[in-house]
Amino acid sequence: DMFRRNLVQAGVDMSRVVTVPGMYDRSLTAEVKQRHGLRQAAMVMIDCDLYESTVPVLEFITDLVGQGTILIFHDWFRFKGSPDQGEQRACREWLGRNPQFELIEYWREGPQAVAFLVNFK
Repeated sequence: DMFRRNLVQAGVDMSRVVTVPGMYDRSLTAEVKQRHGLRQAAMVMIDCDLYESTVPVLEFITDLVGQGTILIFHDWFRFKGSPDQGEQRACREWLGRNPQFELIEYWREGPQAVAFLVNFK
């Protein structure tokens, strides 16, 4: 409810917002993509903190990202910036499984968030 209230306060057109309740590893399914007609993402906000949460999110979006899709990792520098933990580890492994993608740093916000543009090799 708080998330939706924040969006309304920010002036977001709520007719274009879909929330999917549940844990990522159980709620981000092919059926969800089909039900909501998800075909390509312009921007994806990944606010997972943990490696175990980030892995299913990246798997879910693999066929949704395109040239120029913006991926925002809200907790990129969590765990003192360790590349072997959290979102950084999950992303590195995802890129290893998907060599067609490379990420180009786009911007940083605050002490944690980093955004990347997806580029197809």
